Amino acid sequence: MLVFGLGSAAVLGIITAILTGSALSFALAMRSGILGICFQCVLLPLYYKLGFQRAKFVYMLLCALIGGVTGFLSGSDSTWLTSLHLSATLWICSIVCLVLLPVSMRFSVQWMAEKEY
Repeated sequence: MLVFGLGSAAVLGIITAILTGSALSFALAMRSGILGICFQCVLLPLYYKLGFQRAKFVYMLLCALIGGVTGFLSGSDSTWLTSLHLSATLWICSIVCLVLLPVSMRFSVQWMAEKEY
C-alpha cells in the first residue's frame, strides 16, 4: 500500500511538473499521495471492525474534515499551503503515515482474528 501510494503520487507529480513546469506541483502531489495513504491506514481497520457501510461514513467525515481544514488554511493568511512550509508539511505527513501504518496493521489483524465467519 505504501509503495503503491507513493509510486502513484510520484508519477502524478512528475506529469504535473512536466505540464506546469513547476517543481512545486511535484511536492504537492507527493503530499496528497501521502495523505491518501494516511486515509487508508485509518480506514482499513475500520472496514474490519465496523463493516463497509459504516466505514464509508467515517471516510466521508475524514474527507470533509481535511477539505474544511484545507479551505480554512487557503482562505486565511496562513503559509502552510505555500512553498515556504511545503517541505515541513511533507515531512510531517510522511512521519504520520509511517506511524499510522504499523498501528493500522496491528488493529486490522486483531479485529480480523476476532471476527466470526
